[in-house]
Amino acid sequence: MILAEVGPSQQRARGYASVMREAGLSPDVVTDSRYSEESGARAMSEILARKGERPTAVFGANDMLAVGAMVCARNAGLSIPGDIAIAGFDDIPAAKLLGLTTVRQPEFDLGALAARTLVERLQPGGLRPPGQSLGLKFEIVKRSSA
Repeated sequence: MILAEVGPSQQRARGYASVMREAGLSPDVVTDSRYSEESGARAMSEILARKGERPTAVFGANDMLAVGAMVCARNAGLSIPGDIAIAGFDDIPAAKLLGLTTVRQPEFDLGALAARTLVERLQPGGLRPPGQSLGLKFEIVKRSSA
């Protein structure tokens, strides 16, 4: 997994590691400081420079990291998904154009939930406990990169 060291990244990393272990696989996380195409390319370059067996799949914690990984992999002469599958998170508009498999967040529902939570917090006696976790369902959008 290629991961930026900010915000919800740590939750994504924990979820990724948990699922990998459940599948009997060893999670490998490469971190960088930004959610950018350049960071994804640097991280993929680091992965490809390692000795030993190359991974068969890479997950970028956002689509821009995954796009950078795709560019780096293609520049290294790798076939996607033949040699290495790549997926991202967010389903940005470019993901469809690039054939990037990704995870789509329910953006409207996230916004509505945030607004309801804010209104509830502003009501007398309506304060929710700080740090409460609320979950929404995500959708995997299968395209040609994985």
